[in-house]
Order: sequence, then C-alpha cells, then structure tokens
Amino acid sequence: MNTWKRCWLHITFSLVVLILSISFTEGQTVDKDIIRDKTTIHSCYEKYSGQLRRVDSPKECRHFEIALSWNAVGPQGPKGDQGDPGQSVAVTAIPPGANCAAGGIMVTGANGNQFVCDGPKGEKGDRGDTGPPGSSGSFSGLAEFTSSSTFTVPENVTHLQVELWGAGGGGGGGDSDGGIIHMSPGGAGGGSGGYSRSVIAVTPGEVLDVVIGRGGLGGPIDNRGQAGGSSELKRSGNTLLNAGGGGGGAPERPGGTGGSGDPNAPIKRKGHVGILSGDGDPGGAGGDPVHGSIVPIGTIGGTGGRGLPLTLTPGSAGSTGYAVISW
Repeated sequence: MNTWKRCWLHITFSLVVLILSISFTEGQTVDKDIIRDKTTIHSCYEKYSGQLRRVDSPKECRHFEIALSWNAVGPQGPKGDQGDPGQSVAVTAIPPGANCAAGGIMVTGANGNQFVCDGPKGEKGDRGDTGPPGSSGSFSGLAEFTSSSTFTVPENVTHLQVELWGAGGGGGGGDSDGGIIHMSPGGAGGGSGGYSRSVIAVTPGEVLDVVIGRGGLGGPIDNRGQAGGSSELKRSGNTLLNAGGGGGGAPERPGGTGGSGDPNAPIKRKGHVGILSGDGDPGGAGGDPVHGSIVPIGTIGGTGGRGLPLTLTPGSAGSTGYAVISW
C-alpha cells in the first residue's frame, strides 16, 4: 500500500470518529443541574450560517455558536388610567299591563327600559284538607242558678252567654201612725232586681263563680225593707258581669227602686219600682221582674206590710236573684 492510500484511510477514519463523537454528544440528555428557566429564553447563534436555535441552557451551544439569552417577560409597565364609571340601574315593580301581561319589573339603565315579566298565572291548586269542626251556630247547653255555685266551662267552649238578675228588695213594714181616724197606709213594696246580659270569652275547663243575690229582708213595722243583693259572675275574684238588687220599700212611701244593670253590659235593664199602698190596704206589691230571654224565677220585690185599721204586719222579703248561662 502506497503512502497516498495510507493518508486517505487515516483521514477517513478520523472523519468517522468525529461524526460519531458529534452524534453521541447531540444525543445526550441535559445534565441534571440544567433546569429549564421559564423566565429566560436561551438560544445558540451560528455565526457562519446565521441560524438561531432555541436551547434549554447556554451549555448546549457548540464551539462555533454564540450563546444568546433574553428575558421571557419584560419589566412591569406603568399603571393604566382609571376606567369609566359603571352605569346606574333602577329597578321598578310594574303592574299588569301592555309591557307585562302579568306584571313584573322594569330595569332602567343607559340603554333605556328593559322589562322582566312575571310568568302566567298557575293552575288552581288542589283542595286543602278539611278543617276542624266549627261551632254549630246554636246553643248546645243551658244552666240555671237559683243559688250561688260554680260553673266549669265545657270542652271546646270558648264563649258563654250569661244572663243575671239581681235580688228583689224587701217590702216596707206597715205604718202604725193612724192618727185620729186610726187608719194608716201599708208599707210600700220593694223594687225588683236589675238585669244584665253579655257574651263572655272563656277557656275550656276553667271554673267560674256564680253569685246569686239574696232577697232583701222585709222591714219591721214602721221601718224600710232592706235592699236585695247583687248577682255576679266572677273569675278568680274579679267580677265579669253583675246585676244590682232592688231597693227596700218604705213604711208608707216611696216604693223600693229597681236594681241597676251592669253599665258595661251590652244589654241591661233597670228593675221595676215597688208599688205604694193606700190607707187600710194590706201593703204594696213588689216590683215585677225584668224579662230576659225567659221570665225569671224570683227577683220580685217584697210586698209591704199591712197598715191600720188592719193588724199591722212587717214587710215581706224580696225574692232571690237568678242566673242563666248558655253555650
């Protein structure tokens, strides 16, 4: 083999080694200490061909390339101008009409009025459950009282109708002053009790006191009869309704005054005045009772005593009061 061939083989072998060396270098991964920097852009510039290629690190540039780097993000710029103010908006409820058949709202802004309408009326709902039974509208019970007692409000009862009559006053005793003719009038009759009616709100199960007035005692000879007692409905000692008793009759005149009704009752009546008696008469009659929903038992004024020339007698007692409770 001549010298020229030996030189050619040597050059060929050297080129192969160089090419393999370059290929191996380009195929290597980036060193572990090379981390892609997201804030900086790296590149390699080949000064002969003018080509520019992006790399992860300047270490990747070859000996015939120039490493170039620049920031990915520039410095922060100055603060911008303040924006224009926002638009004001007014919201108004509107009734049903041309703009909204079922009503809705009107939104007023820079672009004028805009309408947001309610939807159409929904279908009628199902019928509700049956409610608890109501009052029958009529009375279901009745109680009368001729003497003082208590009353327990029945179950499911919230209102009572109460009627009260005061007791009658006693009649006056006969007048003994007969004069020279030995004749004198009998005593005047006592007045009847007053009447009161009202509706009272109550609680089922509560206990109320019913006070029945006692009739006034008749007056002894030459004396006035006593007044009748008041009838009352009470709750824990507090009077809810009352009716006054009639006044007592005098030995001669006048007759006993009628009792008064409760001034706060929606219905009230004054009792009747006792009747006078003439000379020699047996005595004036007591005042008649006031009629309510019924004609009461008692509450009549007592009769006056007899005068001369009859045998003198004292007046008689008035009748007791009376009460009726309905529910």
